[in-house]
Amino acid sequence: MSEFAPPCDSPFHSPQELVLGRIDALCRADYGLIFDSYHFSSNFRKQFTDRAEYIQYGLTTLKQDFQVLHGEIIDETRQGRNARVVFLMKTVHNGQIQIYAELATCVSENGRWYHLSGQRMEQDQLPKNPKHLTIQDFDRLEMKIVF
Repeated sequence: MSEFAPPCDSPFHSPQELVLGRIDALCRADYGLIFDSYHFSSNFRKQFTDRAEYIQYGLTTLKQDFQVLHGEIIDETRQGRNARVVFLMKTVHNGQIQIYAELATCVSENGRWYHLSGQRMEQDQLPKNPKHLTIQDFDRLEMKIVF
């Protein structure tokens, strides 16, 4: 697990800092940091328009049945102010261990990186050695779970 734990008001200066900071925030149930890390144009911010409401949602649902066991970055590409980061997650959700990969799409604005969207690859879609995953593996998925 990441040792990275920025203060809640700290900007993320790289896509990796952003992803690792979000994983750490999930571990600590810091749903304010999760909310703040989303870009204002993201679908997430269209669904959750009120920060306090999202924090309450996180505390009453996510905190009760979701726990991060491990997270690590596998791949990253950057092009200008855009980046994509592949990372592996091991979590417990409703008492069940889940292993999956995510592709985070990030954007930089005013020197700070924000989460724009994510794409998930379920355990049965992972290659034998998931540490060899690349961004192109996500592009090849037939069924895409984008959030």
